[in-house]
Amino acid sequence: NPGWKEEIEYVVDKGIRGAPSVDFAMYQGTRRARFGAEHYFYPDNCGVFLRGIFGGETVSGASAPYTHTFGSTDTPASYTLYDFYGLGSGSSERQIRGAQLERVEFSFSRPSGALTVKPSWVGFGSTGIAETTDSYTTEAPFRGWEAVIDYGGTTNTRILEFTSVLSRNIDLIYGGSNTQNPNARAIGALEHTGTLSVYADASTELDRFLANTTGALGIVLTDSTNSITWTVTDWRVEDVTLDRGGNYARWDVSWRALHSATDTGPGRIALVTTSSCEF
Repeated sequence: NPGWKEEIEYVVDKGIRGAPSVDFAMYQGTRRARFGAEHYFYPDNCGVFLRGIFGGETVSGASAPYTHTFGSTDTPASYTLYDFYGLGSGSSERQIRGAQLERVEFSFSRPSGALTVKPSWVGFGSTGIAETTDSYTTEAPFRGWEAVIDYGGTTNTRILEFTSVLSRNIDLIYGGSNTQNPNARAIGALEHTGTLSVYADASTELDRFLANTTGALGIVLTDSTNSITWTVTDWRVEDVTLDRGGNYARWDVSWRALHSATDTGPGRIALVTTSSCEF
């Protein structure tokens, strides 16, 4: 269910009043809002989710296309979100200030579909505003069949599905500021995990799991103009299950990215677009 959700901590008055009831009043306590959505990853504007979860971004290239490289060396910034829902005179849009990304999930299926991104935010309680003017991209999303995948530099053509999850713990701090909204936040370290679904005509993934093999993971989706590349220098298989439920067997793999000085964190992502502007 995409869109925003309000969360309010209520103080319920249960004071004894000599009457046969438990609850006598409700008072609003602290407040926050969450926002989540899932949609295709468009290369010219969805880089904001990478900047928002990694924090760091560098742009390189003397002319188009430009490479935007995201690492975990900086503290992520907060954002203002706008969610149009079309109800209410003069306030058909909700504004969420101070929104911080807690989690960004990427996924694609090789046989069908496109690369999707699913960001999850937490921030101030929302306010109703008049509808703002927006513009939409004309770029096509990356498609699952465009992916080229490798383990340690060796191409693997057996991977059917892929997910990557980047997450941080966000603690909202409600200091003595006479407001229901938080007045500060503490941002946790970056965690990078994911899954693979693999055509089981070999035991490569099981062998890596049993041996705790270290090595790099590379994922590249590219079209005629744009590309996105996952690089995990220290990539480990965390769990493997054999799925015999279909016409052919599949390995269901869970993986984890470990910190690497090369990546300045648990992996890095490079997005190549025609824009030189930072996200």
